[in-house]
Amino acid sequence: MIKILVADDHALLRRALIQLIKDEFPEAEIKEAENGQVALDILRKEKFSIAILDMTMPERDGMDVLKQLPVHNITTPVLVLSMHPEELYAQRILRAGGSGYLSKDCNPEELISAIQTILKGEHYISRSFAGKLATIISGKSPQEELLHEKLSDRELQVLKLYAQGKTTNEISDILSITINSVSTYKGRIRDKLHLKSSADMIRFAIDNGLCN
Repeated sequence: MIKILVADDHALLRRALIQLIKDEFPEAEIKEAENGQVALDILRKEKFSIAILDMTMPERDGMDVLKQLPVHNITTPVLVLSMHPEELYAQRILRAGGSGYLSKDCNPEELISAIQTILKGEHYISRSFAGKLATIISGKSPQEELLHEKLSDRELQVLKLYAQGKTTNEISDILSITINSVSTYKGRIRDKLHLKSSADMIRFAIDNGLCN
């Protein structure tokens, strides 16, 4: 029996994903979660064939959930869906132990293909990103040119939230870190990306699709 967990904080999109999956896997048992913490709680209690997680969710985002899995000895393969460009998160997701990454604007056939690939025990990345990744590895497009890759996962989270208009206090609450830590991360972000001001940070985030 195939068991699938679908986690997304948008109910309409979550239900659409579930219906799409049911059409292709009618015998599958499908459960849903409305945020990252609920998804983690479910994964701790039950074993699934695959978990499909939204990258951006309240409580815990997809990356946070993914990093918690080995802590709780959870071996469920994870496919992460996101509105953000593959160049921004795909490598991070794979390095964190994810089995695949897809943009939410992919066509339904590609989503089903990704699920089928991961169910066979393999990893999935889109053909377009596979080509970009090969170019990076070959040295034709140096990794250093991808400035966002210089940021840690936490720094990227802070930059994303800041670009979305969140205050330092709000970022502190969302990420469960101190206000001083948020300020420290902002300073590191500016240093690593060679940015001079908060306005430059926001402009960089917009240019790299971080404001969704």
